[in-house]
Amino acid sequence: MEARPQNFYKPEDLPLEGRTELGLAAASGNLDECRRLIESGENPLDPDSYLETPLHLACCFGHLSVVKMLVRECRVDLDPVNWEGWTPICFSVARGHIAVMKYLLKCRSDGQWISSCGWQLMHIASWYNQAEIVEWLAKHGATTLTETAHSCRAFDMTRPGHARRILYECMQEELNEDM
Repeated sequence: MEARPQNFYKPEDLPLEGRTELGLAAASGNLDECRRLIESGENPLDPDSYLETPLHLACCFGHLSVVKMLVRECRVDLDPVNWEGWTPICFSVARGHIAVMKYLLKCRSDGQWISSCGWQLMHIASWYNQAEIVEWLAKHGATTLTETAHSCRAFDMTRPGHARRILYECMQEELNEDM
């Protein structure tokens, strides 16, 4: 069994400078504090200095309850772009938060998102070796053959392991379908 993906950093390790109070509350998963800040006038649509909204940060740390509150109650934009061109769903994919990713897709987040360098969700899942998400995306129609602007397929971007095996099998199936 493959180890659970490690977080790149914890919410308390986020740089505080340039962050909104609401964004930090979303990053820590503090639903009550998020609601209190919104009721006191903080706008859940406002990005911080990194152009990350509270939704970006809740997705980054897998706080589904905060994500649901922001989407259902605040009707936030599902696909705002941060300074790197990433949307909230990109963070959930990179961090292996499949429940958050599925919820965003169910709410009609852009599952066909493409970065300025040609990355799609499958590339992100591959790069971060998120086998469960790679498998789910492949089963739900994501291609493994699309190349980035640097001519890399998802298979080329992943490390050895379960995700790479899944990508290899999916790539072979796609290539056989094209014949």
